[in-house]
Amino acid sequence: GGLGAGGVSASTGLQNIINWPGHENQWRPGDPTALAVLGERQADVDTIYSTMDVTQARALLQKYHVKYVYVGAAERAAYPPESLAKFSQLGTPVFQQGDVVIYEVK
Repeated sequence: GGLGAGGVSASTGLQNIINWPGHENQWRPGDPTALAVLGERQADVDTIYSTMDVTQARALLQKYHVKYVYVGAAERAAYPPESLAKFSQLGTPVFQQGDVVIYEVK
């Protein structure tokens, strides 16, 4: 179990780059500008987690002023361990419990 990134966001008030595109689309149906932004954000989040390039990940984290990165079960299922390992170079673990690690970005 666990809160997941969306639950952490809801519990702390810290924004996600994007949590669930379907939720956003539900509240902004058919808005082409909103859909373009959602698509870009989803692609950027995927790149942040999937890239092996620390410089690329750092640039995207800075683009969105990200202070914390959440790595839990969903992220471990979706991305290879090698790509998630870069977060130890980009930040410091400030929370660890089970398979959840939250990194504070340097």
